[in-house]
Amino acid sequence: MRTYQVAPQRLKLAEHWLVRQRALWERRLDQFDSHVTTLNDKRP
Repeated sequence: MRTYQVAPQRLKLAEHWLVRQRALWERRLDQFDSHVTTLNDKRP
């Protein structure tokens, strides 16, 4: 049998990193969507 210990501070660091990454990718995908929409609006 193995015993594991959770390090809450390390999990908090991971959570903060994930939150920043999510915000970054949401912004990038919103910009991409806007760009594609603009391209489609310019199509004849």
